[in-house]
Amino acid sequence: SNAPLLDRKQAYARLVEFLPRAMQDGVLSDSEKAELVEIFHSDLLSAQDVREIFLAHLHGMAADVMADGIIEKHEQERCLRAIQQLRIPQSFVPDELAAILGAQVD
Repeated sequence: SNAPLLDRKQAYARLVEFLPRAMQDGVLSDSEKAELVEIFHSDLLSAQDVREIFLAHLHGMAADVMADGIIEKHEQERCLRAIQQLRIPQSFVPDELAAILGAQVD
């Protein structure tokens, strides 16, 4: 929904909901990019809020991959694509996700 954001709580919830939805296909479409920009430009979220939400999303991605204890190539690629699409700096990638990306898979 593209209802106007009125407060921090709404903006926070919207970004939390946005990331998994937007990254489902591994590509940020133009409309998704516009939605992300709108959330950021609302100035309702602090840099800390944004970091928190993105980190939680990255931890969640890592947990999904490790749920079965096996790192598969397509999972690695999905994680890498998400990091590239969301322009996550290398220094921000959590250790467990970095380990997944660095794993040797067949």
